[in-house]
Amino acid sequence: MATRKRQNVTDSVTDYRLANLEASYSEIREAVKGIDGSLQKLASLEERHLASQEAMRHVAGQATDHEGRLRDVEKDMPTLRLVRGWVMAGVIGCAGLTGVSVWQVVLIADKLKVLAQ
Repeated sequence: MATRKRQNVTDSVTDYRLANLEASYSEIREAVKGIDGSLQKLASLEERHLASQEAMRHVAGQATDHEGRLRDVEKDMPTLRLVRGWVMAGVIGCAGLTGVSVWQVVLIADKLKVLAQ
């Protein structure tokens, strides 16, 4: 009878331990599923992060290129302003000479009319 009691206690302890192991296994399984989902999200975020970093490098490279170009234009600006002044003076001078020439032609034509009469 003592052996039977011992066997029942051993069976009860075994059943209790087995139930605990099953519960632990179920919890571990759910945790692994959660970790899997988190890893997938992390991989997606890492991909986006790498794409963003590459875009930032590209933009930084373009900004550096534009800075150099802007410095070149700033260096040439005084010369460009001087040349612009010369060109404007030349255009105004040519327009003035053309106006004076036309005025001369009109005056000469008017004198010729008067003489022709």
